[in-house]
Amino acid sequence: MSETVRPKKAIREQIKSQRRTISSAESEASGKRLISSLKKIPTLPPTALLYYPVQNEISTLPIFHWAQQKGMELYFPRMEKKDLSFHRVENLSELQPEGWTFQPPQENKRFENFSHSQAFALVPGLAFTRLGDRLGFGRGFYDRFLEAHPNLLRLGIAYEFQILASESSLSWKPEPHDQRMDWVLSPSAIWGSPRPEIPFRR
Repeated sequence: MSETVRPKKAIREQIKSQRRTISSAESEASGKRLISSLKKIPTLPPTALLYYPVQNEISTLPIFHWAQQKGMELYFPRMEKKDLSFHRVENLSELQPEGWTFQPPQENKRFENFSHSQAFALVPGLAFTRLGDRLGFGRGFYDRFLEAHPNLLRLGIAYEFQILASESSLSWKPEPHDQRMDWVLSPSAIWGSPRPEIPFRR
């Protein structure tokens, strides 16, 4: 193993430690700035798969309100056994505390397997590379969902300290099941290497 490659567990713990220093005000402000990065993506699809922020993640709530004003159809995830399903949400008050996050009711309209070139997903993660590799939380929910929905436009979102150069001391080796993002968005920049089959370009 290269000296610059560390076990995923160690990287996760270090990033979590850094993220614990983020205030709620900074999380909210970062979410607002992230909208500027979203606006740089041409022909952004009209359907958005979001998630509720936890543990000092960048707040997605400003993005929800912005997308709602643009008339987008919005979905939030539910954890079902080992998989994710996404359900339509029109008002944040529909989200209810379940486990360690807020989830939509199971009876809400479910995101179905239609033309996913018309939808994008905001994907949480603990760390990303500038090429779009993602280090998740270790349970594989998003990897399985993205593998089953390959035509979704995949947008990882992260603070700048979560976007790691390949030569970083926090670099890791992606595994075959790890799903790569098309773009990674921070409050100040965009990185990535979109897949050829995804018809969205900078």
